[in-house]
Amino acid sequence: MHNPCNQRASQTQILREIIVNIRDPITIASIGAMNPRSLKAHVDRAIEQSSNEHIRKLKTVSANQLKSGDLSVKTATTKDIEALRQFAKDWENHIGNGAAVRIPTYGVLAHGIRTSSMNIDRFTEIRDDLLQDNKAFIPRADIKYVGWLTQSASKKTASLVVVELSRAEDANKLIDEGLIWQGQVFQ
Repeated sequence: MHNPCNQRASQTQILREIIVNIRDPITIASIGAMNPRSLKAHVDRAIEQSSNEHIRKLKTVSANQLKSGDLSVKTATTKDIEALRQFAKDWENHIGNGAAVRIPTYGVLAHGIRTSSMNIDRFTEIRDDLLQDNKAFIPRADIKYVGWLTQSASKKTASLVVVELSRAEDANKLIDEGLIWQGQVFQ
C-alpha cells in the first residue's frame, strides 16, 4: 500500500545525505573493515580535522559504505549537508586517499537552439552569456555544464542544449520561465 508519509520521509532523508566517492582501493578496504559506529566516528573526525569554523563542530547522524565502496553520510539537518558540500575541500581528504564529495547538479533542457549560435568549446563565454541573459530569473546561479544533448547536434541547424546548475531552485526557475539565449526564450 502506498503511504505518502514514508515517501516524504525518504525525500527528506535524501536532502540530508551526502555521497563521498572513494576511488582508492586501499581506502575502500579500510573503510569496509569498520563497523558503522567506527565509520561514523571516522567521518566526524575528518570533519573536525578540517579546522574550518563553519563545519568543524558538525556531527553526522550516520555513515554507511555503499556496495560501490562510496560512503553515504547523513546529518540531522539540510543546513548541515549544505555546509558540508560548500566546504567539501576542507574535509574530504581526511576521509582517505581518493575521497571526493559528490556535488549534485540539476539539469535543464532547452529545445531548438541554433547550433551556429553556441560554440560549446567556449564554456566560460557561453556560461557568462547565459548568466547575463537570465540574470532577472537566476541572479546568483552557478552553471556547471553546458552541452548538446547528442553528439550529432553540430550537424543540425538546431538542437537540444543541456544546462546543469548547482542549485535546484535555479534549475526550477529556468524550467518555469524558460532559458533566454540571445534574446529568445527556449523551453
